[in-house]
Amino acid sequence: MSDEAEAAYKLGMKEFGSGNVHEALQLWYHASELGNPDAMYQLGRIAYEVGEMADASSFWRRAAEKGLAAAMYEMAKLAAEFEDEVEERKWSEAAANAGDASAMYNLGVMAEQELNL
Repeated sequence: MSDEAEAAYKLGMKEFGSGNVHEALQLWYHASELGNPDAMYQLGRIAYEVGEMADASSFWRRAAEKGLAAAMYEMAKLAAEFEDEVEERKWSEAAANAGDASAMYNLGVMAEQELNL
């Protein structure tokens, strides 16, 4: 990932924090095009919040494929919303293996449910 991508992502976070959502989105799109998974994750969050599930999934999948554990976890949660247990487990395991504590917990809950404890 380039320094330009990281700078655009960080500036986007600053703009978002200042309430400049439009500017933040433009910076995150640019950073995303340069391969920044954190920007992809943020774009996924915005898409999800406005009900654009396909876009959210696309951004999170790209970020997850780049190794971002938080995006893997979001993919697992999205799969759970659509009751796709296979995808939920796949992404939960990937997120847990990448160190996401929430995914680890959810895998424990899934195991407990399978054992009917």
